[in-house]
Amino acid sequence: MSRKAFFPLLAAVLFLMPMGSVLAASSKPITVSVPASVIRTALERLLPLELTPIKQLSGRLWVKSVRGLKIGENQASFLTAVYGKHIGLNMGSLIVDIGTVDLSFHSRVKLRYDRAAHILYIKPHVTQKNVKADSQAVRGDLAQLLSIFNEVEYPVSMKSLRPLVAETSSGKILVHWNVTNITTRKGMLQVELMPRFDKRKPSGKKRKSQ
Repeated sequence: MSRKAFFPLLAAVLFLMPMGSVLAASSKPITVSVPASVIRTALERLLPLELTPIKQLSGRLWVKSVRGLKIGENQASFLTAVYGKHIGLNMGSLIVDIGTVDLSFHSRVKLRYDRAAHILYIKPHVTQKNVKADSQAVRGDLAQLLSIFNEVEYPVSMKSLRPLVAETSSGKILVHWNVTNITTRKGMLQVELMPRFDKRKPSGKKRKSQ
């Protein structure tokens, strides 16, 4: 998942929290548990999603659908459908022209969060169970294409989360977030957050009393 995709998903998670609970826990981390059904709905709204450029790949790739999402201990699995145009594989001195691709495959991703660097690492493993092609040669090219994604950790920075804004009679309260941990357990994504508050007085000039 790209950073562009993960941030709207996490933003949707944050807006699920009552503001009163956030304000009451100003010095303690908040753990937000999000069921798989909510994540599925958020993902559906993001799709189709264009994948970020990959060094060994030319052309453009989109994720069309994500189905059968299952969440376990620090990992998730799902069926992915991908569509691509003008796809080529850079294999060193050889460039393999694949062209248009339209395929589906099972994926399993592992999550690892680096608290010190505020980076979520996502490591996918793609199986070739549902890859179909008209010839053995094309099938081999598609297998090579899928292998690009395997067992590589993709970093997603968690430093640029937008603050929540609460309106009060005395002004605005901006809630800034420090993500201290991201984990999963059976059927659930868990995000641990430490809030920091920034109070701002209302803008505008005071009227002089007559």
